[in-house]
Amino acid sequence: MSRTKTNTASREELAVPFLPGHAVGDELTMLADVVACRAPEGDGPFTRRVERWLETRFGAPRVLLTHSVGAALEIAMTLYDLGPGDEVLMPTFNYMPAANACLRRGAQPVLVDIESDSLNLDPACARRAVTPRTRALVTACYAGVAADHEALEAVARDHDLVLIEDAALGFAAALGDRALGTLGDVGAWCFHPRRHVTGGEAGALIVHEREHIRHAEQLRERGTTRQQVLRGEATSYDWVRPGMTALPSDLAAAYLWAQLQQLESTLARLRGHVERYRRGFAELAREGRIELPPVAENRTDNASIFYLMTPDQESRDLIVQGLHDKGIIAGQHYTPLHLEPMGRDLGGAPGQMPVAEGASGRLLRLPLFVDLTPSQQELVIAEVRHCLERL
Repeated sequence: MSRTKTNTASREELAVPFLPGHAVGDELTMLADVVACRAPEGDGPFTRRVERWLETRFGAPRVLLTHSVGAALEIAMTLYDLGPGDEVLMPTFNYMPAANACLRRGAQPVLVDIESDSLNLDPACARRAVTPRTRALVTACYAGVAADHEALEAVARDHDLVLIEDAALGFAAALGDRALGTLGDVGAWCFHPRRHVTGGEAGALIVHEREHIRHAEQLRERGTTRQQVLRGEATSYDWVRPGMTALPSDLAAAYLWAQLQQLESTLARLRGHVERYRRGFAELAREGRIELPPVAENRTDNASIFYLMTPDQESRDLIVQGLHDKGIIAGQHYTPLHLEPMGRDLGGAPGQMPVAEGASGRLLRLPLFVDLTPSQQELVIAEVRHCLERL
């Protein structure tokens, strides 16, 4: 999972924190509106407002807010009846909600290695991992950069697999002119507090097919026909299938709505921070001391993560400690899921996925957040350079 060097100092005492949350200014006003209406429950005015805005902005047929990306992914797998005896391919270099959703459905997550440049699922590895039991393929988008979707779509098409897009890191990123989250048969976004746009623990499900829209609405609301009744499509509020309570509170949706109104400003500020890092580390990259994230063709990332690749894990760990000593919080990102305790219980072992294991050992994730200042970035750049000079 994501691991960052901890510090016992308060956030105010840190020279550069890692991922502090941010407010854009209108959150309290929006929250006050919910309180004034005395309607903090799910599927309130802000929930519906956010859903319509996301559908229009990103060309999604139907967006359903959920209380987490994990809930969205579980609904996605339920829509396609994934369950016992089914295998679901997914990248090992990812956070665990997709694997959890798979296990909760009784299906088997099959963890697959990644490409060395994008750090996304390797289509060739995915193709080799297909068996007669494989029913679905989950893609991800590390650092908000799209995977090789064309190749992964071909794998899914050739083997009649459901293509589930885990775009937890991909909100407001794109492949060409298509938003990440809308590329697969079904997709999911994340609005966790550590994302660049947040609604607390909120997530969203992106659904394309009309019958799946009705099914997903019912799953999200306890397996009932509530949404159909509200639209006049059903005359009685019935329990028609097993479901869950996956709606976010309208308080969460109101917070998210305030943040969405400043989305372009947020993205512009984050992209400015990324460019400053790239300029600051360009000389070290030319010298071969570090590697910068590649600039992918035909892809628009969301500037939500900035990382460097160090020569080896020892170098990375020494830099992390050196930064920590100066009050700068940085660290690795994912431990490959097959090396986590749960992953080992599923049969994972060192050496199975060398690209992901190598990337996990060398990757140095640096502070990147909306309110990061130029002086803080210059301090980070200077201290990384200083640490490298001492190696």
